[in-house]
Amino acid sequence: MKHLNQKQKKYWPRLSKIRFLKKLKRKQRNIQIQKDKIKAGNHDEFSAIAPSRIDLYKSRYHTAFIDFKNDLESKAKAVCQSNYTKKLRICFRNTTHITAAAGLLLVATVDNIIGKYPQISFSVTRPPNRRTDPGTKTENLVDSVLVHIGFYKLIGHGDIKRRYDAKSVTCWQYAYGDDASGEIAATLIQKLATYGVKTNKLYRSCFEAVANATEHAYTDKIAQKTPFNLNRWWFFVGVLNDKITVLICDLGHGIPNTLEVTQSNSMLERLWKKLNLPSKPTNDCELIRASTIVKETRTKEEFRGKGGTDIKTFVDQTDGSSMLIFSNHGYYKYLGADKPSIAYDNKMSVGGTIIQWTIPYLESEEK
Repeated sequence: MKHLNQKQKKYWPRLSKIRFLKKLKRKQRNIQIQKDKIKAGNHDEFSAIAPSRIDLYKSRYHTAFIDFKNDLESKAKAVCQSNYTKKLRICFRNTTHITAAAGLLLVATVDNIIGKYPQISFSVTRPPNRRTDPGTKTENLVDSVLVHIGFYKLIGHGDIKRRYDAKSVTCWQYAYGDDASGEIAATLIQKLATYGVKTNKLYRSCFEAVANATEHAYTDKIAQKTPFNLNRWWFFVGVLNDKITVLICDLGHGIPNTLEVTQSNSMLERLWKKLNLPSKPTNDCELIRASTIVKETRTKEEFRGKGGTDIKTFVDQTDGSSMLIFSNHGYYKYLGADKPSIAYDNKMSVGGTIIQWTIPYLESEEK
């Protein structure tokens, strides 16, 4: 520094510090890029690997699928924060089974991710073909379901070529909506008349669920850590294993969180009493059960409109049918007024509400 004048000597430490900080910042940026490459696996994308069974009905499969759902959401966020890639791969190489409820929740989750992170591009590893019996054609039930519920189209692969189309899912259909009109759901429900379903009664139950999803599921009366991206519901109808399945899904607060907002304290006390509970239950499944008996507990003078019981009416009036509700951690299955219901909490939350009606497949015209 002997050749520097006094002014230069004065500013030299400051310049050195600035250069050092710039060098450190470049180094940190390079480290982050390398981390992104490692996380991305093949150096140009992140990957979320689906479980062998995309299923919510049994506890062990429920946990595995929700783990995958949460990982998918986490990877989507990581992709958008990455300086290296904006591509997310969804891998079904290990997946051999898929059920309607979990399939619809998967579609809802990805739809929500797309709305939240529009810059993401998707790639997909399709599920493997399976031979059901020796000497028969290969079948790909999972791939057929993903086609019929619009999954490939949703992630920008609508032109993907179909493989062997499993006959058991050729009548699966899916739609979504952002308001309580119910017209979209009505269109799909009307098609069930050819299977002997009393569509007018089913429509009333479905419309009540759609109205609740629109009015309560995304209410701003409940604090949310992050704002909802889509105030949307997703709808599905399909025939599988001699049963007709109708599903409505939302990604809102969940029934256990909205019940206290939609009902007065006096009504809640009457609900706990009707369920033989000393006070508010701590498990989600009992809160779901309580939500389904609001109408039969209320009087016309106290509350306007229809109550939650409307979603059970179809089951009460249709032999062999059932209703199943997943909401947050809770599982509640209703089999009819004269049969015991099934209720328990799962380890992990579905992050919203899914209502399912299962109906016997009758090969006759609507009565």
